[in-house]
Amino acid sequence: MFCFNVKNKRYAIGNVEVGREKFLEAKKILLDYVDKQLEAKGSLTLDIYNLADFEAKKR
Repeated sequence: MFCFNVKNKRYAIGNVEVGREKFLEAKKILLDYVDKQLEAKGSLTLDIYNLADFEAKKR
């Protein structure tokens, strides 16, 4: 998920291996967010370029 120029990494987010549990937790959070946005607005405001702002907006 969001890894660049790496090979053979499993359960990695942003080029860092985080383990299966944390990976699946992050994946669930992201997919829930995407699902809610698509149902409510029909489009996404989140993309790869403003993904870092996602955590700041949740607070």
